[in-house]
Amino acid sequence: MGKLAEIFDHEAFKLTSLTTGFNAVAHIDAEVLGLFTVENVEQRTVMIVKSGKQLQVLMPGEIGQHPNIDQHDAENAVPVQLIRYPFDTSIVPDDLNRISSLKDKKLKATELATLVKSHMGKHKANHRYTAAFTAYSALKGKVTNRKGTVLVDLFSVLGVTKRIVDLKLGTAGTDVPALLKGLRKDTVKNAKDHGHFTVQGVTCRIGQDMIEKILNHASIKTFYSEEIHAKRVVQFADDPSKINICGVTFVTDEADAVAEKGASYPTGVKDLFGMLRAPADVLTASSASKRECHITTEPKEHDEGLSIRSRAIYLPIARDPSLLCEVWSSN
Repeated sequence: MGKLAEIFDHEAFKLTSLTTGFNAVAHIDAEVLGLFTVENVEQRTVMIVKSGKQLQVLMPGEIGQHPNIDQHDAENAVPVQLIRYPFDTSIVPDDLNRISSLKDKKLKATELATLVKSHMGKHKANHRYTAAFTAYSALKGKVTNRKGTVLVDLFSVLGVTKRIVDLKLGTAGTDVPALLKGLRKDTVKNAKDHGHFTVQGVTCRIGQDMIEKILNHASIKTFYSEEIHAKRVVQFADDPSKINICGVTFVTDEADAVAEKGASYPTGVKDLFGMLRAPADVLTASSASKRECHITTEPKEHDEGLSIRSRAIYLPIARDPSLLCEVWSSN
């Protein structure tokens, strides 16, 4: 590329500029990520261990250090590796031909900054959507890899049975209000028994079709009366984002993980869901221990441009899976 390659010496392609560009990009957050508290860990391998009525995340060296005061079940600790998610884009000659011909240095700098921001926008969107996709596994009480393979069953680690509510919507005689009120009652009771006294209610993320089937079940119509039920149906038709039915707030979520088999959890419980994040597995990772991701660049072979790679290492977990419940209908 000759002189064209010299453009990569510009300040816009410095790692600090790329990182600033990444952080400055506005993005639409998946709502589910708002449930998670980010927790930075020191290394990629962690131990998930039962501690009282919850799960605790420890470094391997922390297991069994204080046997007289530790409350965790050291013998049954489960090692798990946080998952590495790399993403690559390339800046090629076609991206630079017009910009390199500009004579005005300020205009050239502006154009380069715009080019970098567009690439960083792709990186940020990729990592955010990947994080959201993996977050649903925690709502189901599992730790999975990028292929969806279950690595750890959090219910087993905690020593509890997964709760499932089958609404049996295809059966006219099913008492759906009783099942929903029972779901709320059991969830709130479990939360309070585990010391979560700030519980505010119960939410279930599930697909719109399932919500409409629940709302239109004969037992729900009887529970609300024909007049009130008609108003509830119109209310959900006007705003299908969420609706409270018999004390459970149903939030419309079309993610494959919950569209047909919903995930319920208590609201108001602090740090129920955690997003573990480890430093990038590169030599300079220590400088990026608290970053959302770490960015590097590398010249492409045969003088074909510049490769930009961002990588993030994280893992979503549920600290108290006994508070979770799967909601679905077998018919």
